[in-house]
Amino acid sequence: MKKMCLTTGIMLILFGLIACSPKASQVKDTSVKKTAGAATIAKIDAKDLGDKTQLVIEGDSVLSYTTFKLSDPLRLVLDFSDATLGVYKERIVINQGAVTDIIPTEIGEPRKIARLEIALSQLVDSSIRQEGQRIIIDVEKPKTPEAAGAPKITEVPLVKEEPVKPQPAEITGKAASVLSKLDVKREDAVTRVIVSGDGEINANAMMVSGNRLVIDVPNTTSNIKPQILNVNNHLLKRVRVGQHAKPEKKVRIVLDLTAQLSYNVSKENSRLIIAISKEAAAVKKEDISAGEVREPAAAKEPVIEPKETVAAAKEPEKPAKEAKPKEEALPAPKEDIAIQPEKLIEKPEPTPPKRVITEKDMFAYKEVVPSKKYTGKRISLDFQDADIRNVLRLIADVSGYNLAAGDDVKGKVTIKLLNVPWDQSLDLILKMNNLGYIREGNILRVASLKNIEDQLTAEAKTREAEQKSGELLTKIIYVNYGAAKDFLETLKKSLSPRGSIVIEDKTNAVIIKDIAKAVDEVTELVKTLDRKVPQVMIEARIVEADTTFTRELGVQWGADQSGWATSRSGRREGNYTLYGGGTKKSSSDTTYTPLSNGVGVNNTGYLVNLPAAVGAGSGGAIGILFSNAARTFNLDFQLSALESSGKGKVLSNPKILALDNKEAFIQTGYRIPYESVSTSGTKTEWIDAVLQLKVTPHVTPDNHIMMAIKIEKNEPDFSNRAAGNAPTISTKEAKTDVLVSNGDTIVIGGIYKRKNDENVGGVPWLSKIPILGWVFKKEYVYDKPEELVIFITPKITKLEAL
Repeated sequence: MKKMCLTTGIMLILFGLIACSPKASQVKDTSVKKTAGAATIAKIDAKDLGDKTQLVIEGDSVLSYTTFKLSDPLRLVLDFSDATLGVYKERIVINQGAVTDIIPTEIGEPRKIARLEIALSQLVDSSIRQEGQRIIIDVEKPKTPEAAGAPKITEVPLVKEEPVKPQPAEITGKAASVLSKLDVKREDAVTRVIVSGDGEINANAMMVSGNRLVIDVPNTTSNIKPQILNVNNHLLKRVRVGQHAKPEKKVRIVLDLTAQLSYNVSKENSRLIIAISKEAAAVKKEDISAGEVREPAAAKEPVIEPKETVAAAKEPEKPAKEAKPKEEALPAPKEDIAIQPEKLIEKPEPTPPKRVITEKDMFAYKEVVPSKKYTGKRISLDFQDADIRNVLRLIADVSGYNLAAGDDVKGKVTIKLLNVPWDQSLDLILKMNNLGYIREGNILRVASLKNIEDQLTAEAKTREAEQKSGELLTKIIYVNYGAAKDFLETLKKSLSPRGSIVIEDKTNAVIIKDIAKAVDEVTELVKTLDRKVPQVMIEARIVEADTTFTRELGVQWGADQSGWATSRSGRREGNYTLYGGGTKKSSSDTTYTPLSNGVGVNNTGYLVNLPAAVGAGSGGAIGILFSNAARTFNLDFQLSALESSGKGKVLSNPKILALDNKEAFIQTGYRIPYESVSTSGTKTEWIDAVLQLKVTPHVTPDNHIMMAIKIEKNEPDFSNRAAGNAPTISTKEAKTDVLVSNGDTIVIGGIYKRKNDENVGGVPWLSKIPILGWVFKKEYVYDKPEELVIFITPKITKLEAL
């Protein structure tokens, strides 16, 4: 009996100790606390498994996550809702396979999210699965072309279903809450996917990168089995169905296409019909039975969003061998793709459908030319009854701006835009909903037009009140590089109604009296305007070149003949001249008298006298005398010729340094006196014959130089004299405005003049006889080309910093 009592006492003591144990209580309390608070990422491991890299992310409780892929740069992103990163705050270097590193970040608004960005060096396949508190990510290693073989896939034959009678149409207007069935109908040209539910299926469709068509059905649950259906035909690889609970309840259907194909999405009673084809052409209409679809009357042109507008997850694509379509049952992937909705093409109902306003409809009657220039990245949008806040978030992602929307930003958007700048799309959507935005740095603040107007009015009243009640300050601002009075009119525009400004010329200062804000604005404006004035060195080159050529060819010749004759009375007849200019003697003369004018160089008795202008130092002549032995006949012939050529060049090189926007002037030359006689006496006037350069430069902000140039080159011409033996003045002048790059040389003008004379003098008719005519003519040739070219070279000379 005592033994039994002792045993009973010991057991009671043990039960009491267990009941009062503090350790058990503490464990229980801690567990409750963890489930009530945010989860924490406790451990991140990377393992090399040969053909793949495995990443293990472990939390202190079950982690809820979504995932998607980004392409620029390549990243696999995991977002853990209501979670923190714990000790992982810095970049984690991996460098295994295609995984380079992991970048952890935390997002606090609107809800706490822990994000892990897995950076990839190449586009490879990856898979994600969850095992309790662990998330396991398998990333395939890059494969060489020789090693990249088609993976072996276990395929299950499709179960052929017996045709059943068409089900009666569901009650229209009731939205589906459960998706019960998914069928695929294959044809050569079209593949149709039919989703059945318990009511009208309202879905959003979007084509994303990676040749994937994503269908989101909000506020529904999925009873579709299997969740992955392999199709493997020439249009469609497979269909995947997933259930999502966050951030909103929805069923996501992803169609992995073989290429960028055309598609139509339509709904009919309790069925959603997705038709995929290579061409957006009309498809033959068929009766609908179980597993089949009635194709819409005409396929509408698809809208493919540009890659930059969607941060989309890309499902790993694995090559599959050519085989008959079979079905494979795989677990549903857990992913969340950041995609904006696309409007569906509804099948016409007996009642008139709701009209969708497209870009074509909006411009059907009037061509609108936008006055504002839009420069944003081009995007394509296709929405039907989409929430405006979601649309604005999409545009914010594309633009790179942060977005803040007020409580008054509400409404639905039905719009279709193709390849339109994002800023133009934003303006259009806001105008349609009487909204506007204010840009503050990199933030776009969207609100109703009334709220914006009220806010701007309130801000204006606040500024006005500050101007009326603010304390007046006095400040003296000294101007260093310009005249203070030149700034006066510009500075007055920055004053408040109570402000005043005075210019002190002696000290070149600005005295301002105004409220603090206006004083600061004027001070900054003076600093901007008062800057060092650049200087410009302007060099001109005036080049004059001329060439002279002269040629003369002349001839002189004469002849005479003399003899004796006896008259009938026996007297001798005197000497007489037949040619050459001699005189005949009288018949009564009985003495011999030589010719007074013979032929030859020293005589003037020429029959043809057309010599060249030869002389000492220029040209020459050749004389020939033909005579008989008795000298009763003489022929004297002289040929003269002259040819001269010469070249001349004059280079004038004026140079001057000028301030920006100030005229500079330089000249050199002669002052020539001219006398004029009047009733008051003789008056002397001086005329300038100078080389002159006038220039006004202006330096532009992009280091170009604008110049107003005037160049004169006047010089006396002593070969031509006026009355009083004063020389005439030869004038050359150029005046122009030019724009030149710093240090460049340009030709601002030039003059080319040529004087060419050809003169022929001779005996009429005889000078025109071929060859023989040269004995009766003279030729003169004169050629003098002249050229004037003006070059300008400006160079900016900047002062060194003081």
